Amino acid sequence: MRKISLFLAILMILTVVFSVSVSADPDKKAIVSYGTAIIDGEIDEIWNSVEGYKTTNIYRDGERLTDTVSEWKMMWDENRMYVIAIVTDSELNSQNETFWQNDCTQLFISFNIWENFEDEEYDGTTNSLGIRYAVEGVLTHPDTFLVQLMGSGEYLDQDDPLYLDIERAWKITPTGYVMEYSFDPRKYCDTFKLEAGQKGGVDFINDDSMAGSDKRDVLYHWSVEGDTWGRPEHLSLYELAPKPEPPPEPDPVVDETAAGGGEAADIEIAVAPVVAAPAAPVAPAPKTSDTFSIFAVILLISAGIVLINSQKRQKNTSK
Repeated sequence: MRKISLFLAILMILTVVFSVSVSADPDKKAIVSYGTAIIDGEIDEIWNSVEGYKTTNIYRDGERLTDTVSEWKMMWDENRMYVIAIVTDSELNSQNETFWQNDCTQLFISFNIWENFEDEEYDGTTNSLGIRYAVEGVLTHPDTFLVQLMGSGEYLDQDDPLYLDIERAWKITPTGYVMEYSFDPRKYCDTFKLEAGQKGGVDFINDDSMAGSDKRDVLYHWSVEGDTWGRPEHLSLYELAPKPEPPPEPDPVVDETAAGGGEAADIEIAVAPVVAAPAAPVAPAPKTSDTFSIFAVILLISAGIVLINSQKRQKNTSK
């Protein structure tokens, strides 16, 4: 009985471990910044402000490691999603007949919401896209840009409207190469909305084949598992970030420069002339003779008043 209990306990532990090993990491998430890119193979200034994700996980095909690494970035706007892969590779190589066994990049992206990523393989319900892109002129393979509908496994013809709708550009750099492309996800999934909060699954991959090798040496990928080309449940999460807040309106600035000139203009202040208020008329000072005449008149009037009062007192006394 104890042996059976021990066997069941070990079986349960192995089941849990196995489940963890094949499940996508819920904490691994790519943030898709808001912005619009010009698809020209150049690392434009707008890409410098976008968070990047490096393919540091290894799914080895051959026996050798290489110095290759790629950094991926994504953006979105109201019309499209934009992707750039910046690859560091000291030696570009193409000797294999199978496209993805050479130096190239691969993007596997699903436009279903994250909760639907439980299928162990792609089917008609997974609205997913696979893009395999190699530098034209470097690879001898005739197809340097392959687009696959992962739900059906179908590769798009080069004259297919969906194929032609994907804008793409590449450029060889001193340290490797750059690949850039854009697409409209709503053409692959009618429930997908180009708005903040929309989620899906993604994996970034770059393949590296060294000179003299008859197959791909190493596949570098970003997601937890390296088999995302066949198992959508191993895709990692991406989410469309909110649009940035517009900058505040600047305070108005008074332009003190002369029109058409770069130097400050001399400012002339018009000052009204000061007009003195007219002085109030001042009576001329009386002459000395006039002063004496006025004083004499006052004395005469006073004397008259005294005389009249004296006469009145005498009459009153005689009665």
